[in-house]
Amino acid sequence: MEKIKLLFYGDSPTVNTGFATVSKNILKRLQATGKYDITVLGINYFGDPHDLPYKIYPAIDRRNDVYGRKRLLELLKAKDFDILFTLQDTFIMATIGKAIKKIKKDFKWIYYYPIDVAPQEDWIKQSVAYCDVAIPYTKYAKKESEKILKRDYEVIYHGYDKDDFYIMSDEEKNNFKNKFFKDNNDTFFIININRNQERKGYLQTLLAFKLFNNIVPRSTLYTHCDVANDRGGNLIQVAKQIGLANNWIYPNPEIFKKGISFPTKYINGLYNIADVNISTTYGEGFGLSMVEAMATKTLNIFPDNTAIKEIIGKDRGLLVKSGNTPNNLIANGHLDNNVVRPVTDVVDMVNKLLWAYKNKEGVKKIEETAYIWAKENLDWDKIGEKFNKLIIKAYGKN
Repeated sequence: MEKIKLLFYGDSPTVNTGFATVSKNILKRLQATGKYDITVLGINYFGDPHDLPYKIYPAIDRRNDVYGRKRLLELLKAKDFDILFTLQDTFIMATIGKAIKKIKKDFKWIYYYPIDVAPQEDWIKQSVAYCDVAIPYTKYAKKESEKILKRDYEVIYHGYDKDDFYIMSDEEKNNFKNKFFKDNNDTFFIININRNQERKGYLQTLLAFKLFNNIVPRSTLYTHCDVANDRGGNLIQVAKQIGLANNWIYPNPEIFKKGISFPTKYINGLYNIADVNISTTYGEGFGLSMVEAMATKTLNIFPDNTAIKEIIGKDRGLLVKSGNTPNNLIANGHLDNNVVRPVTDVVDMVNKLLWAYKNKEGVKKIEETAYIWAKENLDWDKIGEKFNKLIIKAYGKN
């Protein structure tokens, strides 16, 4: 059987972003079927050597569009593909959705996309409306899309790779914790794994921890991000202004400036030794760190907004009030496409942290429930097969 020629457009599976993690896991499963001849037009890829079994081309073009939208159109016109698979935000794809549809080639467009806030009408009508198969990440994304465009949707969640995220032995945890903390390993350990960008709302994380640490001095916050040079600004300066001086730790920002990525084994270790994994994000398309924490039986405390409540549910984590009053809303203007987003209630986050600190048995029950749910529903191998079936079905219409 002749292989299906598939062009994948999205973050390169070689880089260290949330999108790229999804790219890597989907492509790994499709490649393993032996049914596809895969070509990747990779965002954030600059031609570095790699050992993946398919061709990757840099998306960035001579016009310096990091998304390489014109390059995508040129590639579709120049080469013959059976399937175009795109993994990207709707507000990016909306700029070329109609142009993709106008290309006189016999390919099917599979579009897997997130919604992390109520979308503007054009984002959906100029992208999702033109694809052959629309796959929102979540039921929340489907619901928001349906408000604008009635059509068929196939919801497919992300997953976690059980070889990367797993429960370590007690000995492994103790060794990792002793190396990490040295002389402070009995601290109540809170982690936030989000990137430092506007949407992640790190100010609320720092404020909540400051208040919590005043009540529970033997507590530590670790933020796994570039605290000095990323889109969310210099968090060190922010911490000084709010009076947070103690027990907040983070990687050396120079590591991120040099483009050095942390091994997955290190991230898995963080989840394993953490008491809680928190976020104060203003919205999530899915939230991979929630799933990774579930896989290690680590409690999630996240804001009650967007797709988050769907993943955590009523019994798989603790939800924090968010956007619940007019004071808990924010708009970052052109930096964030002029959308209004829900802000995490800092006091309620502190209350949820205190509950977790005082209720060990209650926490264990939630962690166990979340672990079982993730194991049953978020296996990348099963998710990869869902994508394979949808692609084969679409290809059969050619």
